Amino acid sequence: MAIVVTDSCDVTLTSGYQMADVSGAYSDLGQAFTSDYTGTVNKARVDIRRYGDPGGTVSLKIYDEAHVTAYGTDSLPTGAAIATSTARPVTDFAIGSYSYYEFTFDDTVSLTQGEYYFLAIDPAFVSSDLTTNYLRIGAVNTPASHDGNVGVIAYGGSWTSAALDLRFTVWVTEDNTLTVNIAASNPAYHIASPKLTP
Repeated sequence: MAIVVTDSCDVTLTSGYQMADVSGAYSDLGQAFTSDYTGTVNKARVDIRRYGDPGGTVSLKIYDEAHVTAYGTDSLPTGAAIATSTARPVTDFAIGSYSYYEFTFDDTVSLTQGEYYFLAIDPAFVSSDLTTNYLRIGAVNTPASHDGNVGVIAYGGSWTSAALDLRFTVWVTEDNTLTVNIAASNPAYHIASPKLTP
């Protein structure tokens, strides 16, 4: 079984979202996407830059997607997370420059080809603020960079949609199972039983 990219947005960085557990920043952030393959979630990556040391960990979560107007216009997560990655300590992320960081999943949750989902960044900071200890998540504001959209939670608020896109990639372990259905009534497919000679 092959590990394949099921969706991504990898265009040039033009913007970023500040994440911190304080008023004036975003406490949660994510991107709507479409799964191009059917398979189990293997890993995902996002573009992160660290400022200072907010401490704690960061994990990624995948949700089902819901929208009111249209996918990619006001897509947001719905229900409980269907998959959660292994958490990474904030100290894994470099200070001073954006870099892609991968998060691994346990390869047990299936995504379906053509279905919409939402990839969310879920930090658990120890001590964050607006000036010295926070994360920035790489994004792009070029129109038509990706057919999904960003969703954000401003600290203390609820999910709202935004027109930007995150720089991200999601991989799945592709389901290559081949199901063959042979009609028992078709004599052309009958397999003769061997004769036993005493």
